Amino acid sequence: AMMCGLPAVASQDRGHREIIIHGENGFLFKQNSADEFVNYVKRLFDEIGLRKRFSDNAQKASKKFELSKSVEEIKSIYEELIDVPLC
Repeated sequence: AMMCGLPAVASQDRGHREIIIHGENGFLFKQNSADEFVNYVKRLFDEIGLRKRFSDNAQKASKKFELSKSVEEIKSIYEELIDVPLC
Protein backbone atom coordinates (compact mmCIF):
# COMPACT_ATOMS: atom_id res chain seq x y z
CA ALA A 1 0.00 0.00 0.00
CA MET A 2 2.85 2.39 0.84
CA MET A 3 4.40 1.78 -2.59
CA CYS A 4 1.13 3.10 -4.02
CA GLY A 5 1.43 6.20 -1.85
CA LEU A 6 -1.00 5.25 0.88
CA PRO A 7 -0.13 6.39 4.39
CA ALA A 8 -0.11 3.50 6.85
CA VAL A 9 -1.87 3.04 10.16
CA ALA A 10 -0.53 -0.10 11.79
CA SER A 11 0.07 -1.69 15.15
CA GLN A 12 3.49 -1.34 16.74
CA ASP A 13 5.50 -4.42 15.90
CA ARG A 14 8.96 -5.09 14.55
CA GLY A 15 7.93 -5.37 10.90
CA HIS A 16 5.85 -2.23 10.88
CA ARG A 17 8.48 -0.20 12.74
CA GLU A 18 10.98 -1.17 10.07
CA ILE A 19 9.18 0.82 7.38
CA ILE A 20 6.70 3.13 9.15
CA ILE A 21 8.09 6.21 10.83
CA HIS A 22 5.38 7.41 13.20
CA GLY A 23 4.25 10.90 12.27
CA GLU A 24 6.24 10.94 9.01
CA ASN A 25 4.77 8.35 6.64
CA GLY A 26 2.09 6.83 8.84
CA PHE A 27 0.96 6.16 12.36
CA LEU A 28 1.80 3.32 14.71
CA PHE A 29 -0.68 2.50 17.44
CA LYS A 30 -0.34 0.31 20.53
CA GLN A 31 -1.36 -3.33 20.13
CA ASN A 32 -5.11 -3.85 20.71
CA SER A 33 -5.83 -0.11 20.91
CA ALA A 34 -8.89 0.27 18.70
CA ASP A 35 -9.48 3.84 19.88
CA GLU A 36 -5.98 4.91 18.89
CA PHE A 37 -6.38 3.24 15.49
CA VAL A 38 -9.71 4.97 14.85
CA ASN A 39 -8.30 8.36 15.92
CA TYR A 40 -5.38 8.06 13.49
CA VAL A 41 -7.64 7.04 10.60
CA LYS A 42 -9.98 9.95 11.33
CA ARG A 43 -7.03 12.32 11.48
CA LEU A 44 -5.79 11.21 8.06
CA PHE A 45 -9.32 11.56 6.69
CA ASP A 46 -9.75 15.07 8.10
CA GLU A 47 -6.29 16.52 7.43
CA ILE A 48 -5.68 16.59 3.68
CA GLY A 49 -2.22 18.18 3.99
CA LEU A 50 -1.08 15.56 6.49
CA ARG A 51 -2.43 12.77 4.28
CA LYS A 52 -0.59 14.17 1.25
CA ARG A 53 2.70 14.53 3.16
CA PHE A 54 2.43 11.02 4.57
CA SER A 55 1.56 9.72 1.11
CA ASP A 56 4.67 11.25 -0.48
CA ASN A 57 6.87 10.03 2.37
CA ALA A 58 5.33 6.54 2.27
CA GLN A 59 6.20 6.13 -1.39
CA LYS A 60 9.77 7.23 -0.79
CA ALA A 61 10.22 4.98 2.26
CA SER A 62 8.86 1.93 0.46
CA LYS A 63 11.48 2.12 -2.29
CA LYS A 64 14.08 0.47 -0.06
CA PHE A 65 11.84 -2.62 0.01
CA GLU A 66 11.55 -3.04 -3.76
CA LEU A 67 12.14 -6.59 -5.00
CA SER A 68 15.40 -5.78 -6.78
CA LYS A 69 16.88 -4.35 -3.58
CA SER A 70 15.69 -7.29 -1.51
CA VAL A 71 17.25 -9.75 -3.96
CA GLU A 72 20.58 -7.90 -3.80
CA GLU A 73 20.47 -7.92 0.00
CA ILE A 74 19.76 -11.66 0.13
CA LYS A 75 22.48 -12.33 -2.45
CA SER A 76 24.97 -10.37 -0.36
CA ILE A 77 24.04 -12.34 2.77
CA TYR A 78 24.46 -15.69 0.99
CA GLU A 79 27.78 -14.67 -0.52
CA GLU A 80 29.05 -13.68 2.89
CA LEU A 81 27.86 -16.92 4.49
CA ILE A 82 29.23 -19.30 1.86
CA ASP A 83 32.18 -17.09 0.91
CA VAL A 84 31.56 -17.62 -2.81
CA PRO A 85 30.45 -14.93 -5.28
CA LEU A 86 27.06 -15.64 -6.83
CA CYS A 87 26.10 -14.75 -10.41
